Amino acid sequence: MRGIKAKTLAFTQSIIPLSTFKHKLKNFLLYVALLICFSETVLAAEVTSKDFLALPEAHQKFWIQGAMDVLIQIAAAKSTEQGQCVADWYFSDKQAQRNSLIIASMKKYPAYTPRIIFVALTEKACGSYRK
Repeated sequence: MRGIKAKTLAFTQSIIPLSTFKHKLKNFLLYVALLICFSETVLAAEVTSKDFLALPEAHQKFWIQGAMDVLIQIAAAKSTEQGQCVADWYFSDKQAQRNSLIIASMKKYPAYTPRIIFVALTEKACGSYRK
């Protein structure tokens, strides 16, 4: 488990400086790459919210933003309205509050995986992802 965390941390530290690109497409692709890499780690090691909260704050914010980008795409696959709802919920002028809510939820439910927290919060605000 310690080796997986170290590899994930090393990967995210190498990605963070790249997040300064001005092109949204490049940023989106970086987020997706990070999400895929971290998701594989989550599946392999069952990383919990407690483990996620042990990451540096900058990495947490970067990963959360990428996860929200992906959740918008998932929601939009169901309906354009739901995709827009998730985008508005997170990327509005309340983004700092949403980050605080996500982190507080992870602290409240440390045994759950981060993806469960993301899905639960966005489904509460915008409806189920199931068709």
